[in-house]
Amino acid sequence: MLASSVDVIFADVAQLGPACIVVLNAKYFLKNGGHVVISIISITGTASPETVFAQEVHYLRK
Repeated sequence: MLASSVDVIFADVAQLGPACIVVLNAKYFLKNGGHVVISIISITGTASPETVFAQEVHYLRK
């Protein structure tokens, strides 16, 4: 059985755009007042972890 809504979403996404994936899941499954935890790893050899983190934070603030 799948839960219709959850209190917390934890995402450990090893691909580009983890924030986008989490936002989509949160729209459908996260309860009002719920929380999101994202584990962000730099999977591209061309971007530093700091750059990837800054990009994802910027996306989430939009």
